Amino acid sequence: MKTNRLVVLTLLFLSMNLFSQDPNFHIYLAFGQSNMEGSAEIEAQDKIGDERFKVLQSLDCSNLGFTKNEWRVATPPLTQCYTGLSPADYFGKTMIKYLPKKVKVGIINVAVGGSDIRLFDKENYKKYTKTYPEDWFQKKIEDYGGNPYEHFIKLAKKAQKDGVIKGIILHQGESNQDDKNWPEYVKKVYYNMLADLSLDANKVPLIASELVDKEQNGVCASMNPIINTLPNVISTAHVVSSKGCKPRKDHTHFNSAGVRELGKRYALKMLSIKGYKVKDYNPNKDLKSVEILPNNKVVFRIYAPNATTVKLYSDDKWDYVAFKKDNNGVWEGFWNDAKPGVYSYKFIVDGVEVQDSKAVSITDNIPVIKIASDKDFFYKRNTISHGAITIQNYYSKTLQKNRRLRVWSPPGYEKSKKKLPVLYLIHGGGGSETSWSNIGAVGDILDNLFSEGKIKPMLVVMPNGTIETAEILDRVPLFAKDLMNDIIPFIEKTYKVKTKQNDRAIMGLSMGGLETLEAVTFHPNKFGYVGVLSSGWWLSDSWKEKRGIVDNSENRLKQLNLIAPNFNKSVKMLHFTQGGSEDIAFENGNETLKLFKKAKINFTYSEMSGGHTWMVWRKNLRDLAPKLFK
Repeated sequence: MKTNRLVVLTLLFLSMNLFSQDPNFHIYLAFGQSNMEGSAEIEAQDKIGDERFKVLQSLDCSNLGFTKNEWRVATPPLTQCYTGLSPADYFGKTMIKYLPKKVKVGIINVAVGGSDIRLFDKENYKKYTKTYPEDWFQKKIEDYGGNPYEHFIKLAKKAQKDGVIKGIILHQGESNQDDKNWPEYVKKVYYNMLADLSLDANKVPLIASELVDKEQNGVCASMNPIINTLPNVISTAHVVSSKGCKPRKDHTHFNSAGVRELGKRYALKMLSIKGYKVKDYNPNKDLKSVEILPNNKVVFRIYAPNATTVKLYSDDKWDYVAFKKDNNGVWEGFWNDAKPGVYSYKFIVDGVEVQDSKAVSITDNIPVIKIASDKDFFYKRNTISHGAITIQNYYSKTLQKNRRLRVWSPPGYEKSKKKLPVLYLIHGGGGSETSWSNIGAVGDILDNLFSEGKIKPMLVVMPNGTIETAEILDRVPLFAKDLMNDIIPFIEKTYKVKTKQNDRAIMGLSMGGLETLEAVTFHPNKFGYVGVLSSGWWLSDSWKEKRGIVDNSENRLKQLNLIAPNFNKSVKMLHFTQGGSEDIAFENGNETLKLFKKAKINFTYSEMSGGHTWMVWRKNLRDLAPKLFK
């Protein structure tokens, strides 16, 4: 009888314990090194909490009033007492945005900046507690009781009494750069976690992320191909792209905006794996359509949510690629055993041929429609001689990478021994070296002007002014440095050109106008002719209100005053244009002109209706090119 009572009491206790575990409290584990720990600046928008998103505090933080082992509303920092914004912050915020309202989310974040992934290997962690002997690293290890993994598991076991662990997110790899064994190290840690917490891998997926990528000049970008092999080693592992996630100036850590975006991507991937459909999410925005992976593998992706079949076609011979569609409408297929070569390809979506709109090479051939007659200045006339537009590759020491530019040369240049002056013509934000030669119709405009004798023979160099930087204005001085130190020397070494100040001109539109201003105000003795089209320093109050970014007018005026005396003597033309009051750069342009007036620098100005468009900029080129090198 007593035995029966004991059994009943035991069952009652167990049922009460199970009942206390809320199935609608979804818990996620986060670990890694500095980016996951939180290295980005915490801004006002990041401090807004929600009762549906909580963190199990891992340390006592008297400076913040946080108590170890207690759930609190999740606001940064989520790991240690003096860290910053982590992807885990916006992972949780995004999860509760799209999960049913009855579901709450909890996060446990134990990450150690500077750590090798094997610091979380419970059998070998002691070998990696001395990766850095300095106090900044040792203090972190000490705060976690000398064993971050054990600390992590204890927190997770406590959390299991309150909710259900649904997944694990990881950001790590900087301290294991180029180590091809990294996926195996992660596998061991992941499987240990599953075993120690009695979890099922099929119900608790692992999501890792790329590091700052090569397009953002990531210091550790070479690790990304290795990270992308993780799903080959762990069947329940997934990797999210870091493409477009902005870095800090060290190009190792993500800045605040980059962290927010990365955290969102972790969440969207987790939601997709769990079968949730996100209505207002556009997976095509940052989709990598083609990735070349290690071990001769290539992955193809296309966003086609309503398609029933996707195939891959090429004129080249290759193996069949089978595609599968995920919950967000992205089809993915792998080509195994890819041989070295150059291959053309296209997608066949429900029987219809579809070009890869996300391919890097597609930017060279952006579709345009030209509606023109022989009366239009940008019409291609068949009865005249035409110049040539050539593609040139150069190595930028400034950016430490190969880059491209395009060069227009007048008819007869190749056979002539005569040296010509040079116009450096720069596109706007979001464009590339192809912009002026494509939608800008530069070849036809210059060919027509040349045939009519309206312009001097010249070379026109169209560089790529787009450089990915953490902050958008940081690209301006960086491009100016590339222009002065790499592009101009390359042109003057490669082509038959004159090299005096009055034989150089520079003209740029919009963002290219800012880059033009940067070049001429800090190198005033290098250009004799200057054109600033629909542009101006970001100085207006309205711009600050809309964009939250503003330039320093005092510093700009100081520089103008410094160069003014010699500038007026040596620069033959400084001309500003605007596309009327509807031009988005109109107010900034006017504020910029005020500074030039204060500095008493001579300039001319013209304005036409049309706004911030190529309709205006093509006309600007038509009107200003004849004024050069007179």
